[in-house]
Amino acid sequence: SEQAGPGRMNTVFKTYMQVWMLWATAMGVVLPALVRGVPAAATDAADETRARAGSVATDGGRVPWRRFAAVAFVVVLVASTSVYGVMALGNHFEEGPPGGTTLDATQFVESYHPDQAAAIDWLDEREGTPTLLEAPGTRHYPGGDDGRTRVMYNWNASAASSLTGVPSVAGWAHEVGYRGDEAYYDRVRDVDAMFTGDAETRADLFRTYDVRYVWVGPSERARYGDVSFEMEGVTVAHQSGSVTIYEVHPDRLPGASGGSAAENESA
Repeated sequence: SEQAGPGRMNTVFKTYMQVWMLWATAMGVVLPALVRGVPAAATDAADETRARAGSVATDGGRVPWRRFAAVAFVVVLVASTSVYGVMALGNHFEEGPPGGTTLDATQFVESYHPDQAAAIDWLDEREGTPTLLEAPGTRHYPGGDDGRTRVMYNWNASAASSLTGVPSVAGWAHEVGYRGDEAYYDRVRDVDAMFTGDAETRADLFRTYDVRYVWVGPSERARYGDVSFEMEGVTVAHQSGSVTIYEVHPDRLPGASGGSAAENESA
């Protein structure tokens, strides 16, 4: 079962979305047939008997009460399902994004987080897939209680790595559903140690996870306070707005014997 969600899988939503689309297509055929009316030949024997007795109109062999019921059903259906559309459209156009409507799903970064946009662009331009250290996407705080609040559906959930594709040491808490509690929260504790530990602890964990860049922005300061990485083997690579990105040089870290973590492991 998925451990990161409240006992259900998103597959449920994905499945019934297809069902609703098929039903909507089918109703395009069914509703006109209902409005036109039901042929007397398609009714049961009792309806035919009543028709011959003159209890129903003979206009084209239609059954008036059924036609009336069908029209009423269609009117109620259309009216009731139109309410949401009217209300949603109003809110959509009244509360549009600052930059106007667009197909660019990343425009919100410049609009709502301009102080971090330049740093994200800089990181996105790095070659390869260097490992990034940033605050994990969980509300668990170091030194707190068990704190395993699962998911953060907001900007604090590993924004830098999510928007660049650069791998992070510990991403958002939905990783629990793929890897299990211990595997994820072990990494969360290591991330906490890299942000709050001494130079030796940081250096050891930098090598363990082959960290190349460290992202220090509003989310990291909110979680860890005023953190700094002024230590041997770590330099400022980029600074803009509220973000400082540090670059880690493995061969210059305290206790380094030369070479990167990958090279040391292969040796």
